[in-house]
Amino acid sequence: MKKTFTLLFLLGICTFSFAQEKKDELKGSPSKDISAIKTANELAKYGYQQYSSSALLEAARILIATPTQNIKTEGEAPTSTVKEKPEFAPSNLLADARKYANKDANLLALIDKAEKLLNTTKRGAVGGARSGVYVVPGYSNHEFQIKFWGNELAEILASGDGDSDLDLYIYDENGNLIVYDNDYTDDCYVRWVPARTGLFTIRINNRGVANRYILATN
Repeated sequence: MKKTFTLLFLLGICTFSFAQEKKDELKGSPSKDISAIKTANELAKYGYQQYSSSALLEAARILIATPTQNIKTEGEAPTSTVKEKPEFAPSNLLADARKYANKDANLLALIDKAEKLLNTTKRGAVGGARSGVYVVPGYSNHEFQIKFWGNELAEILASGDGDSDLDLYIYDENGNLIVYDNDYTDDCYVRWVPARTGLFTIRINNRGVANRYILATN
Protein backbone atom coordinates (compact mmCIF):
# COMPACT_ATOMS: atom_id res chain seq x y z
CA MET A 1 0.00 0.00 0.00
CA LYS A 2 2.83 2.36 0.92
CA LYS A 3 4.61 1.62 -2.40
CA THR A 4 1.38 2.29 -4.30
CA PHE A 5 0.88 5.62 -2.53
CA THR A 6 4.49 6.62 -3.25
CA LEU A 7 4.10 5.76 -6.94
CA LEU A 8 0.87 7.76 -7.19
CA PHE A 9 2.52 10.70 -5.42
CA LEU A 10 5.46 10.67 -7.86
CA LEU A 11 3.10 10.43 -10.82
CA GLY A 12 1.23 13.41 -9.45
CA ILE A 13 4.43 15.44 -9.26
CA CYS A 14 5.37 14.50 -12.83
CA THR A 15 1.90 15.39 -14.09
CA PHE A 16 2.03 18.74 -12.28
CA SER A 17 5.48 19.49 -13.69
CA PHE A 18 4.35 18.64 -17.19
CA ALA A 19 1.33 20.89 -16.77
CA GLN A 20 3.57 23.73 -15.63
CA GLU A 21 5.68 23.35 -18.76
CA LYS A 22 2.58 23.32 -20.95
CA LYS A 23 1.43 26.62 -19.43
CA ASP A 24 4.43 28.27 -21.09
CA GLU A 25 2.74 27.85 -24.48
CA LEU A 26 0.38 30.63 -25.50
CA LYS A 27 -2.04 30.61 -28.40
CA GLY A 28 -2.79 33.84 -30.22
CA SER A 29 -2.01 36.13 -33.11
CA PRO A 30 1.35 37.79 -33.78
CA SER A 31 1.99 41.28 -32.43
CA LYS A 32 1.75 44.25 -34.80
CA ASP A 33 5.42 44.35 -35.89
CA ILE A 34 5.79 40.58 -36.25
CA SER A 35 2.54 40.39 -38.21
CA ALA A 36 3.71 43.19 -40.52
CA ILE A 37 7.01 41.42 -41.25
CA LYS A 38 5.16 38.17 -41.96
CA THR A 39 2.72 39.90 -44.32
CA ALA A 40 5.54 41.66 -46.16
CA ASN A 41 7.40 38.40 -46.66
CA GLU A 42 4.28 36.69 -48.02
CA LEU A 43 3.68 39.58 -50.43
CA ALA A 44 7.30 39.42 -51.58
CA LYS A 45 7.04 35.71 -52.31
CA TYR A 46 3.83 36.25 -54.25
CA GLY A 47 5.34 39.20 -56.10
CA TYR A 48 8.33 37.22 -57.34
CA GLN A 49 6.22 34.20 -58.25
CA GLN A 50 3.73 36.29 -60.25
CA TYR A 51 6.09 39.07 -61.38
CA SER A 52 3.76 41.48 -59.60
CA SER A 53 5.12 45.00 -59.27
CA SER A 54 2.31 46.08 -56.95
CA ALA A 55 2.88 43.17 -54.53
CA LEU A 56 6.62 43.89 -54.30
CA LEU A 57 5.90 47.59 -53.81
CA GLU A 58 3.45 46.91 -50.98
CA ALA A 59 5.91 44.51 -49.32
CA ALA A 60 8.59 47.20 -49.44
CA ARG A 61 6.24 49.84 -48.03
CA ILE A 62 5.30 47.60 -45.11
CA LEU A 63 8.96 46.90 -44.27
CA ILE A 64 9.85 50.59 -44.53
CA ALA A 65 7.06 51.36 -42.06
CA THR A 66 8.24 48.63 -39.67
CA PRO A 67 11.74 49.55 -38.44
CA THR A 68 13.68 46.71 -36.79
CA GLN A 69 16.85 46.35 -34.78
CA ASN A 70 19.45 43.67 -35.43
CA ILE A 71 18.56 40.46 -33.67
CA LYS A 72 20.70 39.67 -30.61
CA THR A 73 22.04 36.15 -30.32
CA GLU A 74 24.45 34.59 -27.83
CA GLY A 75 27.65 33.23 -29.39
CA GLU A 76 28.14 33.00 -33.14
CA ALA A 77 25.22 33.06 -35.54
CA PRO A 78 25.03 30.08 -37.92
CA THR A 79 26.86 30.35 -41.22
CA SER A 80 24.73 31.20 -44.25
CA THR A 81 25.21 29.76 -47.70
CA VAL A 82 25.12 31.69 -50.99
CA LYS A 83 21.83 32.03 -52.85
CA GLU A 84 21.00 33.83 -56.08
CA LYS A 85 17.44 34.79 -55.14
CA PRO A 86 17.50 38.39 -53.83
CA GLU A 87 16.97 39.20 -50.18
CA PHE A 88 13.54 40.61 -49.42
CA ALA A 89 15.01 43.98 -48.42
CA PRO A 90 13.06 47.17 -49.29
CA SER A 91 15.71 48.38 -51.74
CA ASN A 92 15.68 45.07 -53.64
CA LEU A 93 11.90 44.88 -53.62
CA LEU A 94 11.56 48.40 -55.01
CA ALA A 95 14.18 47.80 -57.70
CA ASP A 96 12.37 44.69 -58.90
CA ALA A 97 8.97 46.37 -58.58
CA ARG A 98 10.28 48.99 -61.00
CA LYS A 99 11.47 46.22 -63.33
CA TYR A 100 8.03 44.56 -63.36
CA ALA A 101 6.05 47.82 -63.63
CA ASN A 102 6.00 47.73 -67.46
CA LYS A 103 6.38 51.51 -67.58
CA ASP A 104 3.09 52.01 -65.73
CA ALA A 105 3.25 55.70 -64.79
CA ASN A 106 1.12 55.34 -61.66
CA LEU A 107 3.17 52.43 -60.32
CA LEU A 108 6.45 54.16 -61.11
CA ALA A 109 5.30 57.27 -59.26
CA LEU A 110 4.44 55.17 -56.19
CA ILE A 111 7.80 53.41 -56.39
CA ASP A 112 9.59 56.78 -56.56
CA LYS A 113 7.68 57.91 -53.47
CA ALA A 114 8.56 54.72 -51.57
CA GLU A 115 12.25 55.07 -52.47
CA LYS A 116 12.30 58.62 -51.11
CA LEU A 117 10.67 57.39 -47.92
CA LEU A 118 13.23 54.57 -47.65
CA ASN A 119 16.09 57.05 -47.91
CA THR A 120 14.68 59.27 -45.16
CA THR A 121 13.39 56.63 -42.72
CA LYS A 122 15.58 55.88 -39.72
CA ARG A 123 16.01 52.14 -39.33
CA GLY A 124 16.38 50.30 -36.06
CA ALA A 125 13.99 52.28 -33.86
CA VAL A 126 14.29 51.41 -30.17
CA GLY A 127 11.50 49.18 -28.95
CA GLY A 128 10.69 47.60 -32.29
CA ALA A 129 11.04 44.02 -33.38
CA ARG A 130 14.47 42.49 -33.91
CA SER A 131 15.30 40.62 -37.08
CA GLY A 132 18.07 39.02 -39.11
CA VAL A 133 18.25 37.39 -42.54
CA TYR A 134 20.00 34.05 -43.06
CA VAL A 135 20.31 31.34 -45.72
CA VAL A 136 20.04 27.79 -44.40
CA PRO A 137 21.59 25.14 -46.71
CA GLY A 138 19.43 22.37 -48.10
CA TYR A 139 18.41 19.56 -45.72
CA SER A 140 20.25 21.08 -42.76
CA ASN A 141 19.51 23.29 -39.77
CA HIS A 142 20.39 26.54 -38.04
CA GLU A 143 20.49 27.09 -34.28
CA PHE A 144 20.46 30.35 -32.33
CA GLN A 145 20.75 31.13 -28.62
CA ILE A 146 18.49 34.03 -27.62
CA LYS A 147 17.69 35.39 -24.17
CA PHE A 148 14.06 35.94 -23.20
CA TRP A 149 12.66 37.42 -19.99
CA GLY A 150 10.53 35.44 -17.58
CA ASN A 151 6.80 36.19 -17.37
CA GLU A 152 6.91 38.29 -20.56
CA LEU A 153 5.50 37.35 -23.95
CA ALA A 154 8.11 35.85 -26.29
CA GLU A 155 7.47 35.67 -30.03
CA ILE A 156 9.50 34.21 -32.87
CA LEU A 157 8.79 34.33 -36.58
CA ALA A 158 10.75 32.46 -39.25
CA SER A 159 9.57 33.25 -42.77
CA GLY A 160 11.38 31.86 -45.80
CA ASP A 161 11.58 32.63 -49.51
CA GLY A 162 9.15 29.90 -50.55
CA ASP A 163 11.68 27.39 -51.89
CA SER A 164 11.35 24.72 -49.18
CA ASP A 165 9.59 23.67 -45.99
CA LEU A 166 11.01 25.16 -42.78
CA ASP A 167 10.19 23.97 -39.25
CA LEU A 168 10.75 25.94 -36.05
CA TYR A 169 11.50 24.44 -32.62
CA ILE A 170 12.18 26.22 -29.31
CA TYR A 171 14.09 24.55 -26.46
CA ASP A 172 14.85 25.81 -22.96
CA GLU A 173 18.24 25.72 -21.23
CA ASN A 174 17.66 22.11 -20.18
CA GLY A 175 16.91 20.96 -23.72
CA ASN A 176 13.16 20.65 -23.15
CA LEU A 177 11.00 21.33 -26.20
CA ILE A 178 8.77 24.30 -25.34
CA VAL A 179 6.86 25.18 -28.52
CA TYR A 180 7.15 24.41 -32.21
CA ASP A 181 5.64 25.02 -35.64
CA ASN A 182 6.25 22.20 -38.11
CA ASP A 183 3.61 22.62 -40.78
CA TYR A 184 4.34 22.15 -44.49
CA THR A 185 5.22 25.78 -45.29
CA ASP A 186 8.25 27.98 -44.64
CA ASP A 187 6.23 30.44 -42.53
CA CYS A 188 6.62 29.54 -38.86
CA TYR A 189 5.38 31.43 -35.80
CA VAL A 190 5.38 30.59 -32.09
CA ARG A 191 4.66 32.53 -28.91
CA TRP A 192 4.96 31.62 -25.25
CA VAL A 193 5.55 33.13 -21.82
CA PRO A 194 8.79 31.82 -20.28
CA ALA A 195 8.45 30.81 -16.65
CA ARG A 196 11.85 32.36 -15.95
CA THR A 197 14.52 34.45 -17.64
CA GLY A 198 17.04 32.40 -19.60
CA LEU A 199 18.59 31.39 -22.89
CA PHE A 200 16.42 29.56 -25.38
CA THR A 201 17.62 27.58 -28.39
CA ILE A 202 15.88 28.43 -31.65
CA ARG A 203 16.24 25.63 -34.17
CA ILE A 204 15.34 26.01 -37.85
CA ASN A 205 15.07 22.72 -39.74
CA ASN A 206 15.14 22.92 -43.54
CA ARG A 207 13.29 20.05 -45.25
CA GLY A 208 14.36 20.96 -48.79
CA VAL A 209 16.70 23.10 -50.89
CA ALA A 210 18.52 26.18 -49.61
CA ASN A 211 16.15 28.80 -48.18
CA ARG A 212 16.71 32.47 -47.33
CA TYR A 213 14.56 33.37 -44.34
CA ILE A 214 13.99 36.22 -41.96
CA LEU A 215 14.11 35.46 -38.24
CA ALA A 216 12.25 38.00 -36.11
CA THR A 217 11.58 38.31 -32.39
CA ASN A 218 9.64 40.80 -30.30
